[in-house]
Amino acid sequence: QGKVLNDQAFGVGQAWQDVTASRISGTTYTNTLPKPIFIIVVSRPSIDVASLTVTINGLKIPGVGGDQDAGGATVAVFLPIPPAATYEVTAVPGILGFWELR
Repeated sequence: QGKVLNDQAFGVGQAWQDVTASRISGTTYTNTLPKPIFIIVVSRPSIDVASLTVTINGLKIPGVGGDQDAGGATVAVFLPIPPAATYEVTAVPGILGFWELR
């Protein structure tokens, strides 16, 4: 029973993946894995204020961590996504990077 619990633990058998090329702002995705995944999303720098929102199962979570680097604002979110949950990232002006621990 200990091995089964260990195999189901968050992070066990999971690895970070760069999914930036396959993620589109405003598109809904579903965690189809039997355990939680973790996402890190960074918005593109903007001369104005960058905007980043993640919606998980209909609950909107605003971005955090604005940074005025290189003359623009960058925003990042770091969130777990439960099994079978839907998630959508809306990034203005766009997604700079999107990584998943899956």
